[in-house]
Amino acid sequence: MQNDSDVRWKTVHAQLERMRGMQYQYHRKFFHWLIGSLAGFFLLWIFAGRIGALWVPFLIVTAGVQASFYLHFCDFARMHARHLERIINQKTGTRIMLAGKLEDVYFYPIDSPKFSGLLPGASFHFFSFFTLHWCLIWVAGIVFSFIYGWPALPAGAGQMAYVVGWLLWVMLNAGYLAWYFIRRKDLIAMDRLLEDELFTAAQS
Repeated sequence: MQNDSDVRWKTVHAQLERMRGMQYQYHRKFFHWLIGSLAGFFLLWIFAGRIGALWVPFLIVTAGVQASFYLHFCDFARMHARHLERIINQKTGTRIMLAGKLEDVYFYPIDSPKFSGLLPGASFHFFSFFTLHWCLIWVAGIVFSFIYGWPALPAGAGQMAYVVGWLLWVMLNAGYLAWYFIRRKDLIAMDRLLEDELFTAAQS
């Protein structure tokens, strides 16, 4: 029969495995979404003509929000896994579990404020370049859609309403993403909760 210490030890390892699995799944969803959404935009341009092109600038903004949604799940898994690794290191008296620290160095520091996947300032990791790369692709798609779809809009008031509506959509979504990711309110709260609850439970 297993004692309480064995059960807790296996639980920690099971949770760590679950968090790493979550990271993999949401990274996969993230990359599939990027490619799938780009393919969807091409289908609209090809088969829906100018009217379809007018939807693309709005959908590109939504694609960015969806990609950020997947990223925030990855951040959740990274934060949880980091604390679990600290427990294992503490219990074993070693520093063998280094994945969380390696991720901070190689990908981006989980504790740094960022705008979705873009880290401002000196911390310009490849992940930031990757995010900027896709942002430029989306901007190119928006510019093309505006140029291609513009003749389908009613001149004057119709064109003005479209531009204003799109700008409001951009500001609403970009403003929230900046507010959410730069503040890091949920990650900070999660970090404190794990610090208080997880380590207390592990030491009991």
